[in-house]
Amino acid sequence: MGLPGWNAVAQNDYWTGATANTVGFACDPQAIGVGAGLPMTPESAGRGGLRQSVITVPGIGISVQLNEWFSLASRVDWATYDVVFGACSLDATAGVLLKSA
Repeated sequence: MGLPGWNAVAQNDYWTGATANTVGFACDPQAIGVGAGLPMTPESAGRGGLRQSVITVPGIGISVQLNEWFSLASRVDWATYDVVFGACSLDATAGVLLKSA
C-alpha cells in the first residue's frame, strides 16, 4: 500500500459529445450540477487512532474533512484533507461547444 494522496492527476480531454476542432465549453450556471461533501468514514476508524475534524474553506463555504494519525512503524504524524466532488449535466441546451475553426 502506498502513501495516501491523489490516485492520479490527469487531463481529461476525451469528450464523447465533442465534434472536430472542439477546444472548450461555455455555459450558463444551470447547465452543470456540481456537489461537494465529506467522505464516509467507518466508526471504527477512531479506535485505530484516526482523529477527524471538519474545516470550512473561507470564501467558498466547502466543508473539508481533516484526518490526522500517528504511524508507530515510522514514528511520523500524518494528515490528509478529504473532500468528495461530483458533477453532472443538467440542462444540455444551456451550453455551447467552443471551436477553433
